[in-house]
Amino acid sequence: MKKVPSILSVTLIAVIDLLACILIFVLLEDQKDIDDEIFSFSYGGSTFDLVIWSCFRLCIFLGASIGLVRNPNSVKKFRNSTKMMVYYGCGQAIYVVLKIMFFTEYNMDKMGKRVWLLIGISLFTCLTPYIGWKIYADVPIVKRKQGFTSINDDGDDTDSIKSDDSEKEENLNALDKEVADQYGSFHSIRQLVALAKDDLPYVMIAIFSLLLCSAAQIFLPYYTGQVLNYIVIDRSVEKFKEAMLYMAIITLAAGFFSGTRAGFFTLVFARYVLRLQKQLFESIMKMEIGFFDVRKTGEITSRLTSDCTKVGDGLGLNFNIFLRSIVRVIGILAFMLKISWRLSIVTLVSVPVIGILSEAFGDKYRKLAEQVQNSLAVANESAEEAISCMRTVRSFAAESEEVDRYSEHLQKTYKIRVKEAILVCGYRWSTELTDLTMTLIILYFGGQLVFRNELSGGHLVSFILYSMDLGYAIDDIGNVYTGLMEAVGASKKILVYMQREPKITYDGNQSPDSGIDGHIQFKDVSFSYPSRPDIPVLDKINFTVNKGEVVALVGPSGGGKSSIINLLEHFYEPTNGQVLIDNIDVKNYDHNFIHTTMSLVQQEPVLFARKISENINYGLKPKADQDLIKNSAIMANAHDFVDDLPEKYATETGEKGVQLSGGQKQRVAIARALIRNPTILILDEATSALDSESEYIVQQAINKNLTGRTVLLIAHRLSTVEKADKILVIEKGKIVEEGNHKDLVDKGGVYSALVQRQLLGYDDEHTRGGSRKIDIHKSDDRSHPKGSPEKHSYSVSPVRC
Repeated sequence: MKKVPSILSVTLIAVIDLLACILIFVLLEDQKDIDDEIFSFSYGGSTFDLVIWSCFRLCIFLGASIGLVRNPNSVKKFRNSTKMMVYYGCGQAIYVVLKIMFFTEYNMDKMGKRVWLLIGISLFTCLTPYIGWKIYADVPIVKRKQGFTSINDDGDDTDSIKSDDSEKEENLNALDKEVADQYGSFHSIRQLVALAKDDLPYVMIAIFSLLLCSAAQIFLPYYTGQVLNYIVIDRSVEKFKEAMLYMAIITLAAGFFSGTRAGFFTLVFARYVLRLQKQLFESIMKMEIGFFDVRKTGEITSRLTSDCTKVGDGLGLNFNIFLRSIVRVIGILAFMLKISWRLSIVTLVSVPVIGILSEAFGDKYRKLAEQVQNSLAVANESAEEAISCMRTVRSFAAESEEVDRYSEHLQKTYKIRVKEAILVCGYRWSTELTDLTMTLIILYFGGQLVFRNELSGGHLVSFILYSMDLGYAIDDIGNVYTGLMEAVGASKKILVYMQREPKITYDGNQSPDSGIDGHIQFKDVSFSYPSRPDIPVLDKINFTVNKGEVVALVGPSGGGKSSIINLLEHFYEPTNGQVLIDNIDVKNYDHNFIHTTMSLVQQEPVLFARKISENINYGLKPKADQDLIKNSAIMANAHDFVDDLPEKYATETGEKGVQLSGGQKQRVAIARALIRNPTILILDEATSALDSESEYIVQQAINKNLTGRTVLLIAHRLSTVEKADKILVIEKGKIVEEGNHKDLVDKGGVYSALVQRQLLGYDDEHTRGGSRKIDIHKSDDRSHPKGSPEKHSYSVSPVRC
């Protein structure tokens, strides 16, 4: 094993640690003193316990090494228990620091070379358990395959050499969840900080104001103690007035810079959230269509709204307090050390305790915060779905059902919030108990120093005020740390979206100045949707659409017709084969160029909650003038109804065009397609959802705009496709028939069956039984409103056998 030398080196360091402590204890001490330290042990007068600590460290490493050699797969346990070694190191450090204080308090005469060496070794070795555990945790996991051993390392013991990518993936999979979460949090924080680089001048002003404000506030307890000394001890009015003047100046400065700090931090984070939401939305807009297939709208909008807000609020308030508290802690510690280093040591004991509590509670709180965000996202999805489908909800009288469903999701969120409340309660209880205990200890030892005239009463008051401020600052750090972790938890999913690379890129650069001719070719195209990769949708499709040709795709539902349209629009990329326009792969075209020369009209057109003119002009660069908008509406048979509206083209369509009828929406959608003057026009069930009158009007708009364009259309209503130059019958992902309307009907295959079922209303059983025939010779105007002309109609009539 390649890591064996590292493991042995850790154990060797522990052995050297023990030998050094024993030699220092024995050689630098008289025999009588050694006996006294062992048999008359006292915490503040003996160093024998430091030798015992070194023995304990050696036992830990020996046990860990033996366990790892006997069971190499126990590496996971080391990874899971790394934090325990951090706690152990903090505990040892507290023990040694308190020992220094007791020694200097009661046995200063014994503080010789031996004591300082043992204390120095003990403080240095506080880090070795954590370092050793990290080395153990990095040992590769051994896997046994078919009777032989394979070690996941890059040494000679492997049965095969793996690629760098596979090694990285395996190592990441081997990481335990806790370590992975920690790495994710650090990565998230780093990325969040990087987003603020554009506001660096404002950040620097805010931080500079924060430093000055904190520095001014730090002097106040010191001068408070001085004032008490001048009143009680010196009884000097001049010195008293001078100290009060300094305090007044410091107070004014602190107030001024506090306001500047708050104002600039508020401005910075307002700009920060704006940038975060903008970049997140830009990233979402770049995602491939498959990204949206597997994610609910509510989940995505929740990232834009609640998560971005939580990140902004969490960082805006908590970062401000966190940074201010850090500065205050540093300044307070400097003054405390100046007043009394002994009392400072007592106070510092509480710092690792608070740190451990913050880490333990903060980690759990962060995980709960992520659960809350996930739960809220699910609740938002439920509410958004109900609101967006309100007509359906109302028509089925399902309001109470939707309320119950939403309440159920909120109840799940509430249960997680209860866990958060319990966690916060435990954290507050722990930190308050620690603060009060340390205050009592400081009062006791400080009083002893005052009685021995080693400290003045005023300085003791200053120190107590500083210790209280230190407690508040550390408490603030702990509180805002949980808030920062909550913001980090919300940011992780935001950053996942922002840093996700689209699986389909739109970076083609083909944009011929002369435009395109409109020649379409599908060449051995096979396709499966990314969300269902194991289910083939298209199987080696081959067909050609010549320039100016009208080609219709018909066939049973689920056959793959819309998938062909999706591939042509480059919503997806084929699994195999190519989709060509003018003999150039569609993915190689410039994204804006190809979607300007190719327009799509869908079965259920989507209109945005904007004016009619804005919907017609949607996506056009540069924007068209009003005359062009009007002309496209005339071509789409939309101008008449738009002109009858009170606000005409300035009429708001409502969310998803709810203010317009189905036929009106469809005609606006056709106008939106025609305003681009597209070379290729794609019609996906453009009339199937309309009533007969609306269908006729829309069909007229379509028919008069087919000339000179390459048209690919999907339709179930055969009256829409009968005049197509070519009809492709798609069934189960394959082209089963190809030809014009008459040839396919005469052929008596799938298309003929569709004609019989759809135009005559006969089922397959009648057709197969021979009880009916179809004679395609006479027009039937049932698809048109009364009195309408019969142009572009092609119908069938039954005759008796």
